[in-house]
Formats: sequence, structure tokens, C-alpha cells
Amino acid sequence: MPDAKWKPFGKGVKVLSLWDTIGPAWPQIVLLQLSKEEYQKFLKHPPDYVNDLKVLGGSSTHKVSKFDMAPVKKGALSNTTYMIVLKHEMETTSSVFSSSNVKP
Repeated sequence: MPDAKWKPFGKGVKVLSLWDTIGPAWPQIVLLQLSKEEYQKFLKHPPDYVNDLKVLGGSSTHKVSKFDMAPVKKGALSNTTYMIVLKHEMETTSSVFSSSNVKP
């Protein structure tokens, strides 16, 4: 299996796919490191955001259940980074949680 490495997916988006590198293959697990702007886009409609990025290979998600999501606080610095952990199941549903307390 290839090494798991962060891949840039455009400005403000880095992706670490475990499902196609170190495993497991199912459920598909993906980490998303997002800028504040990208995180706000994700929160508006998570299924569209995930599917548009194509981080699940040939799979897509129809529903994203959100648990323990970090709020975008008024006055948050524009360079705040948000980390999302996404778990995608075979029945095309996903669950996520996030943090804004990300340290490199």
C-alpha cells in the first residue's frame, strides 16, 4: 500500500485519504484540512462539497451526519484551519466531526 500523504485539492484544501493508502478500505476514512472559507462552504451543504472534491474515488455520499462540529466563530482569524474526519459507509452515508484547534 502507498504511504498516506496530505494532498492539496485546491486553495485552502488538503486531503489525507486513508481508505486508498494505509486502510481500511471500508469504511472509507478521509481527513480534510480546510481554510475558514472552505470550511464555511463545507458546512452549507456537506454532501455536495464532498462529492465535488471527489475524495471518495468512484463513490459518492448522499447524506452527511454531523457530530461535534466546530463552530465558525465571529472574529475567527482568516488563517484558522479546520480539520474534518469523514467516515463513509457502503450505503452512501457519511458521518463527520471537526475541530478548529489544529496545530501543525
